[in-house]
Amino acid sequence: MCGFSAPLSGVRLTNEAILIFSWRIRRYTRAKQKLIKLLEEYRQALIHQAVTGKIDVRTGKPYPAYKDSGVPWLGHVPEHCEVRTIKSLAGKGYKTFVDGDWIESP
Repeated sequence: MCGFSAPLSGVRLTNEAILIFSWRIRRYTRAKQKLIKLLEEYRQALIHQAVTGKIDVRTGKPYPAYKDSGVPWLGHVPEHCEVRTIKSLAGKGYKTFVDGDWIESP
């Protein structure tokens, strides 16, 4: 009888160990999935802040000061930025599109 009790208790212990480890693995997996979801939300918020100019993409920190751009749809821009027209960006030698024809800038 003694020989049978050890293997049976060993099987019972093995099954309990499997249940405990599978529970721990499921708990660990759920925690990692939750962390991944939070990191994805943080990533989207960070991208939104970078695109809207609320943070400096080089440092990841907010700009120290903002100024009004003078353009109603643009709103506020970081203080160090210049607001220029596209026309002012085109210098001599650049081609522009006017009335359907490409012409040389004077």
